[in-house]
Amino acid sequence: MQLTRKLRIKKGGMLFSRRCVLLFFLIIMPIYIVYALNDMPLIALLEGEHNGSFFGYKLVNLDFNHDGIDDLIVYSMAYGYHYQQSPSRGKVYIYYGGPGFSSTSEPAMTLEGDFPEGMQRVIGSIINVGDISGDGYDDLLITDGIFNVPESTRFMFFYGGTSNLLTPDRIELAQPNEVIWTLDRLDDVDGDGFDDMGISYTMNNILQFDIVWGGTFQRQVILSGIGMYNYAHAITGIGDINNDGFYDFSLGYLEEESATVRVYYGNSSRLFSDFTLLIQTPYAITRKCKPLGDINNDGFDDFLGYIDSHGMNVWFGTDANLPLSPNVILHPVLFGNASVQGVNSGDFNGDGFSDIVGASYTLRGFAVWLGSINMDGQADWLKVNNLENFGRDVAVGDYNADGYDDIAISAPMEEGIWPYHDFPGYVFIYAGNPGMVANDDPSMPQLSDQLQMRLSPNPALTNGEIIISISGVDINKGMPLKIEIYNLKGQIIHQTEVSSILTNELVSSVNLSNYPAGLYICRARIGDQSIIKKFTIIK
Repeated sequence: MQLTRKLRIKKGGMLFSRRCVLLFFLIIMPIYIVYALNDMPLIALLEGEHNGSFFGYKLVNLDFNHDGIDDLIVYSMAYGYHYQQSPSRGKVYIYYGGPGFSSTSEPAMTLEGDFPEGMQRVIGSIINVGDISGDGYDDLLITDGIFNVPESTRFMFFYGGTSNLLTPDRIELAQPNEVIWTLDRLDDVDGDGFDDMGISYTMNNILQFDIVWGGTFQRQVILSGIGMYNYAHAITGIGDINNDGFYDFSLGYLEEESATVRVYYGNSSRLFSDFTLLIQTPYAITRKCKPLGDINNDGFDDFLGYIDSHGMNVWFGTDANLPLSPNVILHPVLFGNASVQGVNSGDFNGDGFSDIVGASYTLRGFAVWLGSINMDGQADWLKVNNLENFGRDVAVGDYNADGYDDIAISAPMEEGIWPYHDFPGYVFIYAGNPGMVANDDPSMPQLSDQLQMRLSPNPALTNGEIIISISGVDINKGMPLKIEIYNLKGQIIHQTEVSSILTNELVSSVNLSNYPAGLYICRARIGDQSIIKKFTIIK
């Protein structure tokens, strides 16, 4: 693990040198760098076995065969279903990562339900639960249950390194009168070498949150309450946000008049009476946090706290008290559903900073925010697709073993009424690479730290407008300011010049009705100052 980390940092250093060279050419001849800006090429397209199989309904990343390379686990929720002929039984596919990973890659092993034959079991879900076995590798949880018998659910744990999925390493069952709602990875909360799990459930109709301790599978109640609603809640890991060697977790729930998110800190004593109240509000918010890794590379893990009307609120880890307000707010707002299924993270450009991906299956697209010291919250790359439900789930891992994390995005189903479907389900894998550059990258032409530019909304609609806000022009006040917009060919498609700036801030707008969807570059120049930002136009 340490060797991989060092190699990636070294690549990041080489990348910075290349960026400095590109900076010079961008200032002189924009066409060269504009054409080469962010892209994640498609390296694989996986497809379900039959129409309506919901292939890609859930995606999971882990090293299942213990070879040091990430593997992709795909869940086909309605596998076996044929209209008025046979019911769903579900199927799991395990694709081994490695050099040459492509659309022709075949699953190394599969597991499918036997309904309506045999034990009449249907595959229900897949989860990466972390290293609960303590062997140094993440473990896979597959649930199944007898059709229409809720109490029959089995939680089958696979520790990896096996050649088949017929014999789980461990099977857990729900307790009597218990209904399990969510089970999430916490990582190693108490520092004993075993990763732990968070579980939310109702026991005799009372909602509770427990930690399931890795290794022993003993449970500890963290919170119990009658007044909580039984949906859209979670106890989930957020990383080691205070860098003390113990992994921390969040707990979110909804009561009659308020939504609450708490942050708890891991410790060897397993004492959790104290917590940080991240928010308690009567307004609509998501309540499941997401770990994001170290997006500003300061040694502290960062996390997505919640999504509200302002955007996707991110907190940077710290050994001090968490601030009441987020450190950065991500736009556009792409997170999937109330369980924040569409958010994940990894290092897509190999620079040592954790990056973020957010997807929305209702908007049929996903965005990438590249981590950096000066992260501004605006997406650095956006991908849309006309397939229905594109962006249903997201997995992140280095599937082609080139040292850069890749993004797997699913489009498992289409809308409409049977039997008119012709859609087996798809999983698209986009390759991470060193060409990904952040909007606020220090190598971008900003000759003075004082000049700042903000573009909103970003992405913008083709029939709308983009607002350009420029501030920090004090040292060049009274001089002309020029705003230029370039297309992907490096051509100037818009140019505005203000003869004299008499204030510290300028706000201008550009009508986008004549511009097609795509990626654009906006550059502002005044005196010796210059700054560039990217923005995207979508239909």
